[in-house]
Amino acid sequence: MGLFKGMKDLKDINDMSKQYKRPSMLEGLAQAKDALAGVQEQQRVAATGVAGSARVLAVTDTGATLNDHPVCEVQLEVTVPGQGPYTTTIRQPIPRMQAPMLQPGTTLTVKVDPAD
Repeated sequence: MGLFKGMKDLKDINDMSKQYKRPSMLEGLAQAKDALAGVQEQQRVAATGVAGSARVLAVTDTGATLNDHPVCEVQLEVTVPGQGPYTTTIRQPIPRMQAPMLQPGTTLTVKVDPAD
């Protein structure tokens, strides 16, 4: 009887999966290209960016996750040499082990894109 229940469970999972639109090969490649461009942009800013500091003003969970990490909106007050402080908001996944360290008032080291 366990074999038939297992087969029914597999059929149910298969039926549920059909309700989700699967990306085509071209859509998947476009998503991969966008992800790679984002990584390259982060590497460029890490290599050529202006060093500064940012004070965390607020952290808001968006309800989304990426690789089981919550995606948060983090409001920052950024200070870089030669400019007045400014406020910005970034949206990124926060590893669960680091989330307790990201509290309002925390100061972070940042790199700022000099062109932006």
